[in-house]
Amino acid sequence: MPSVTIESPRLVEDGPILKVRFHISTELEKKYADEGKTAPSPIEVKALIDTGASMCLVQADIPKKLSLEPVGTVSINTPSSKGHV
Repeated sequence: MPSVTIESPRLVEDGPILKVRFHISTELEKKYADEGKTAPSPIEVKALIDTGASMCLVQADIPKKLSLEPVGTVSINTPSSKGHV
């Protein structure tokens, strides 16, 4: 699980939100370069810090925009439903 320490002067106004940047690994970046391809650009999004969460999740479009392929799936439960994949 990621660990982040920040100081937020606008915590009350903004809530537990921070900017997060997703990018491909340096190994994958090197593979793109070796193949003469352009690597996907990093994606910056706002993320919710949820201290009660049991896992860290990202929206499905983020890995797609980075041309990443899934290696597996897990089921998740939300307050209103169970068993989403």
